[in-house]
Amino acid sequence: MEVAELLGAGVAKALLGKAALPDELPYVTGSIGLLGTKPSWELMTGCDTLLMVGSRFPYSEFLPKEGQARGVQIDLDPAMLSIRYPMEINLVGDAKTTLRALIPRLTRKTDREWRAEIEKNVREWWQVLESRAMVEAEPINPERVFWELSPRLPDNCILSSDSGSAANWYARDIKIRDGMLASLSGGLATMGPGVPYVIAAKFAFPDRVAIALVGDGAMQMNGNARDRLPLRPLRRNGRTEGHHGEPARADRSGVGRSAESRSAVRDRGDHRSGSAAAAAAHHLQAGQGVRRVHAERRHRHQCDAAAIHARNLGDPLPRSQEELSMEAVALGKARASAYTVPTDAPESDGTLEWDSTTLVLVEIEAGGKHGIGYSYADSATAMLINALLAKVVEGRDAMDIAGASSATLAAIRNLGRSGIASMAVSAVDNALWDLKAKLLDLPLFKLLGAVRDHVPVYGSGGFCSYSDAQLRDQLGGWADGGIGMVKMKVGREPQHDPARAKVARKAIGDDVRLFVDANGAYSRKQALHMAQVFTQEYDVRWFEEPVSSDDLRGLRLLRDRAPAPLDIAAGEYGYTPWYFRRMLSAGAVDVLQADATRCAGISGFMQASALCEAFNLPLSAHCAPALHAHPACATRPLRHIEYFHDHARIENLLFDGVLQPVRGALHPDPSRAGFGLEFKHADAERFKT
Repeated sequence: MEVAELLGAGVAKALLGKAALPDELPYVTGSIGLLGTKPSWELMTGCDTLLMVGSRFPYSEFLPKEGQARGVQIDLDPAMLSIRYPMEINLVGDAKTTLRALIPRLTRKTDREWRAEIEKNVREWWQVLESRAMVEAEPINPERVFWELSPRLPDNCILSSDSGSAANWYARDIKIRDGMLASLSGGLATMGPGVPYVIAAKFAFPDRVAIALVGDGAMQMNGNARDRLPLRPLRRNGRTEGHHGEPARADRSGVGRSAESRSAVRDRGDHRSGSAAAAAAHHLQAGQGVRRVHAERRHRHQCDAAAIHARNLGDPLPRSQEELSMEAVALGKARASAYTVPTDAPESDGTLEWDSTTLVLVEIEAGGKHGIGYSYADSATAMLINALLAKVVEGRDAMDIAGASSATLAAIRNLGRSGIASMAVSAVDNALWDLKAKLLDLPLFKLLGAVRDHVPVYGSGGFCSYSDAQLRDQLGGWADGGIGMVKMKVGREPQHDPARAKVARKAIGDDVRLFVDANGAYSRKQALHMAQVFTQEYDVRWFEEPVSSDDLRGLRLLRDRAPAPLDIAAGEYGYTPWYFRRMLSAGAVDVLQADATRCAGISGFMQASALCEAFNLPLSAHCAPALHAHPACATRPLRHIEYFHDHARIENLLFDGVLQPVRGALHPDPSRAGFGLEFKHADAERFKT
């Protein structure tokens, strides 16, 4: 508050920071983001300086445009600095301590015109909310309930909210006062957390009133569609303590942020008892009853979440004495097919020429959902899947991907772990992850655990077979489209590579990074010489496979002796974790590459990510941009995705829902489950092999 007063600033709050400052302060504009207020939007679009304090706010589109405002960020975790907005000054430390140290260095702003405008916008916004709440409705305007509840809340109460319609009114109509606590799912992706959160709050603070703001869908998810949740039997140390928690239910008949999930739960139909005995009495056929199974699974996870919240607050919960029955969702038929798509022009790199690319598609069904995964491989890969791997996974539990993937790896033992066999395993694994996410109605990056909501790409093509005009048009087109990094192939005719690099640099300008990929075509000394030329004359920042990726000593030589700005990269031909480990242990690369269409799928890609973390090196996703977008957003050391021309073209031809680069990055759609892709069978038929 003191900083805001000194600077004449307004304060917008992320949803998880709703209780950080009282809403009664005239310069507090309320929430920001998907459920933000108009004053918060005006604050961000009109400011010339942004001070971000201890926030993991994920929606950069609601912050000032890049270049509009100067930025300062304070965070205890250095990994969170400048990931949402390019800050000029990053301060690592506790928010309270850092602000106290900062205050003596601030000068009070005498011009309060900006502050007056903020306060005027806030006053007008509260009037708008009141008028909305007073609109007549039958049987009742739910916003009116929240508006009237707000002034009646006890001063030191604890609030929680679900992620549906209730979150909209919680974010905007509830005025937080000093002393209150409040929380909800920060990413608005957890269904039905309100009641588990408020249970945890009561155990942590038994003398305070705890209120959960929940919708009818959440009540059904928690197994309390017709009755109030019985909180009175909850005991700690053998006795009931304090006031009872009260769930406030907002019945919107399936309308709201989580309507699709709520209607799915309502479709259960028979409304049997949720007890373990009743669940055990009603055996499901494999693959059936998925809604009931997942409702039970979700309820167990929510109870676990309540226990975790309580423990984090220093007040352990007793363990549940009864586990809900968990029915397996059996995998149905798995099938593979191959599609060979001609290139749009002759293509070559330093060591290979090709005129077509084959995509191998795997489709698996379970619980009424349809999972798809793929690899770029020979059509023989599809034959291997249909003949061997399909029967290995069919009938297994769709939730247990690790078990299914282990079984496929065991099945290829006598075929060898690399090459076609590993690509087949990869395609199956990718389909299993897509299927599981769809069964849980989650985008894959949320299922894996999101680290970020978008990931940068670099345009990749610039084939050795291209004329200067083709090279110029392709790389320049990506640069003009907002992609800040582009890569060209080199090594087929080394004597011409400097001239081609000059064409590329001129086409993309000075602000776009230029990468080169030799595909192992150079000798060690050739590569050392070209590293100097590329870096000094054309500001190349990435040298991929300057020598063969099997030549770990050669790669290490390049890494040690190449100019400092030049990253040496390799790893795209890694099929196993120990391949990556050998490369990292040898100190052979500055950046490791991994390809989920080769390295045993998403499961193997995440293993490669863990190895990069252990060696403190970044990871880059090789090709297949539509497939890599989701795991890349769930991978901490990820630097970027290769937006490879052939694969981007094929994915747009064969799939609906393919992500397009926006400002040089791919942004997975959180409203689409799994990879967010649907295969266009009719369009693909002409390419089928």
